Amino acid sequence: MKRYARSPAPNSKLNYSSCAAFLPSDMQPALKTRVADCASATIVLNRGERLARCGDPFRTLYLIVQGAFKQVHADGDAVGEQIVSFHGPRDWIGLDGFATRTHATDLVALQSAMVCEFPIQAIEALAESDASLLDRLLAYVSERLAQAEQLQHMLGAMGATQKIAFFFMHLADMLPATDPASSSYELPMTRAEIGNFLGLSMETTSRLTSRLQAAGAISIERRRVQLLRPDVLRAWQAERPAVAAGARFAAAR
Repeated sequence: MKRYARSPAPNSKLNYSSCAAFLPSDMQPALKTRVADCASATIVLNRGERLARCGDPFRTLYLIVQGAFKQVHADGDAVGEQIVSFHGPRDWIGLDGFATRTHATDLVALQSAMVCEFPIQAIEALAESDASLLDRLLAYVSERLAQAEQLQHMLGAMGATQKIAFFFMHLADMLPATDPASSSYELPMTRAEIGNFLGLSMETTSRLTSRLQAAGAISIERRRVQLLRPDVLRAWQAERPAVAAGARFAAAR
């Protein structure tokens, strides 16, 4: 992990000044500039490097500008690691530290990544001087908590087939499109990590993913995933086998 204090990272077009481009588009330009100016550094990570660890003091928020991360609960044993969420560009991460002023999870890069670093003291000082930022921050945190609660409820009620279809259907919410015209994405997580997040074994994840490919719903070539038949994915998520089987037959003709 390399930290560049308010200076461009070598061989990258992204630096702290890029932060403004990844803030909400409907934020007032003046406020967006003030928030971006709070960035103290850019941090570049390789796959597997930890941006924060459970128990670390909560001093910083991070805005992802490149790459993806997994948020995990870990008990010191890799076997006990539980992935609770995935995050991609434009996501704020490190929010779990607000309550206790220590991080409750690990933040781990899934691929080469870059984040903008924002000292929490600078953000809090700006929020005190601009109520609109405080409102936005509270709304964002509340929204993320509600989404996480809803996601856990949904996954807890789904069967394995529904879970894998749900995951691929919602890739667009998680990752930037490699090619928007063809609905293709670079998949930064492994099948083992997908299974960990969904509560499935790697064998089950691989088997169901292969079935989706055979049904013509998705195409996976190396790490590039293309969503071909959203109707099949919706049928799988709704657990309508007849519809999925019909789509598989049609795709094979």
